[in-house]
Amino acid sequence: MSCSCEVKSLETAFKVKYRRLFFLIFLIIFGGWGSNYAKDKKIEELVAAIQKLDNSVQTIKSKNSFSSK
Repeated sequence: MSCSCEVKSLETAFKVKYRRLFFLIFLIIFGGWGSNYAKDKKIEELVAAIQKLDNSVQTIKSKNSFSSK
C-alpha cells in the first residue's frame, strides 16, 4: 500500500516538473517570437523613416533645380 502511494507521489512530482518544463519551453519560444516581432517592427519603422528622408531629399533637389533655372 505504501509502495502505491510512493509511486503516485512520484508520478505527481514528475507531472508537476513536466508541466513546468513545458511552460518554460513555451515562454522561451514565445519570448523569442516576441523579440523577433519587435525586431521586424523596428526594421519596418527604419525602412519607413529612410523612405521619408529619401522623399525629402528628392523634394529639396527638385526645388533647388527649379530655383536655379
